[in-house]
Amino acid sequence: MATGRTRGGRGRITERLDRTTQDLMAGADTVNGFMTLLDDPQELYRQAPDNVRCRLDSAFVERFHLEDQGVVGDEPTT
Repeated sequence: MATGRTRGGRGRITERLDRTTQDLMAGADTVNGFMTLLDDPQELYRQAPDNVRCRLDSAFVERFHLEDQGVVGDEPTT
């Protein structure tokens, strides 16, 4: 037979598991939202504010080569 102490401990564990499940579900929703944004990266880039585009550029490209006609090359980030 379970003692009051065991039941109380079991209840606390169940509450913690419930909170962990909620946290994991919120994290999964966030990741799914990011994945949706990546469905159309060109549109994401087009709509992003300048500071976000700058961060995306630096994440994927180390250096752009510019001439009068615009970007003529790039060096991917390694």
